[in-house]
Amino acid sequence: MRALLLVTPALALALTACMVDREYTDPYQAIPEMGGDAEWGDGSDMPIRSGWVRGDLGQVRNFDAAANDSYGYTDGSYSNVTVTAYDAQERMGMIIVDLSGADLRSVRAGTYRFGGLSSDSVGGGTLSVIGCSSATDSYYDAPAEEGEVVITDTAEGREIQVQAQLPTDDGMGTTEASGTFVIARQ
Repeated sequence: MRALLLVTPALALALTACMVDREYTDPYQAIPEMGGDAEWGDGSDMPIRSGWVRGDLGQVRNFDAAANDSYGYTDGSYSNVTVTAYDAQERMGMIIVDLSGADLRSVRAGTYRFGGLSSDSVGGGTLSVIGCSSATDSYYDAPAEEGEVVITDTAEGREIQVQAQLPTDDGMGTTEASGTFVIARQ
């Protein structure tokens, strides 16, 4: 017992020193930059502009606000865009678009349907949408049961319009939310 009491402080000191001396690497440094064309630029970040979120997301109802923060990422075979907005009541609404197996910047423009069990092939990839919200007394985060994404090429860039049927908090029905954003040309 005495040996255990003497070893325990020394072990704690050694473990603490390891944690302090350990160097952590940035996981994003390991991701190689994808070669893009002059229209979109190089790299994995996608510049997202003109974001908007509206509709019913969980307990947050009648949401309608311009995005305060939008982020896009692609590695050429996966794309993710997150559009986050806050309204005048300080509620948050968020739409997340994931495209697994394709680059959202280069798939053919058009209308694509998605659902919980299946989705139209989008450039050989699979599309999904998540709706999130928060207010002072609630938090919501759920995948859409179904919906559609409309991709249109414009002078500003690639406009994405999202319509999503989201499950209600009790799971007994659905609500509708929508979002828009533009992948800006560089």
